Amino acid sequence: MLTNKLVRLAGASYLILIISGIFGMVYVPSVMFNWHDSLQTMVNFEQNLGLFRWGITGCLVSFIAFTAMSVLLFVIFNKTNYTLALLLLSVGLVGAAAFLANTLSYVEIVSLISSGIEHSVEVAQRILLLSLSFSQGFMLIQVLTGVWLILFGVLAIQSHLLPSIIGWLLIVSGIINYITEFVLNFLLTSDSLPTYISIVGTAGEFIACLWLLILGNFWKQKTQQ
Repeated sequence: MLTNKLVRLAGASYLILIISGIFGMVYVPSVMFNWHDSLQTMVNFEQNLGLFRWGITGCLVSFIAFTAMSVLLFVIFNKTNYTLALLLLSVGLVGAAAFLANTLSYVEIVSLISSGIEHSVEVAQRILLLSLSFSQGFMLIQVLTGVWLILFGVLAIQSHLLPSIIGWLLIVSGIINYITEFVLNFLLTSDSLPTYISIVGTAGEFIACLWLLILGNFWKQKTQQ
C-alpha cells in the first residue's frame, strides 16, 4: 500500500531538485557570465569564484535529487503501469548521468581560473566557450527532462496520485517548456517561447511538488473511497 511518507519524500526530492536547480543553473550563471564582455566575465570569476563553486554544488545536488525522485516514483508507480514506471526510471537515471557529465564544462572553468595561468583575453574567451558548451548540452538533455515529465504526468493520472489537471499540466510542461524549447532554440535557433506560454507548465511543476510534499497520498485515498 502506498504510504504518505513515501509520497512526501518524493515531494521533498522534487522541491530540492527545483531549488538547487534554480540556484546552480539559473541564478549563479546570471551573476557570473556576461555574454557580451568576456573580460567582465573574467572579473566576475575573480571576484565570485566561491559562488561559482557553490553553483556547481547546487547542480550536483539537483542531479542527486532527480535520481532519488526517479527511484521513488518508480516504487510509487510500478504497480500502476510497470512498463511506463520503468521507462520513467530509465530516463531519469540516464538524464541525471548526462547532466553530471555536462557539468564537467563548469569544472574545467574552475580549473582554468585556479591554475595560476595569466588571465588573458584568450582565457576569458575560453571560459565563455565552455559555458556555451554547458548551455548547449543542457538544452539537448532537456529533451530527456521533457519525456520524464510526460511520463510522470501520465502515471500520475493513471494512478490518481494527483488530480488529473495537475497531471496534464506536467505533460504540457514536458512538451512545451522542454521539448518545444529544444526544437526552437537548438534546431531552429529561434527565440524562446513567451513567458505567458511557458508559465502554465512551470506552475504545474510547482503545484505537483507542493501537492506531493504537503498532501501526500490524499487524492488517491479520496478517489478510492
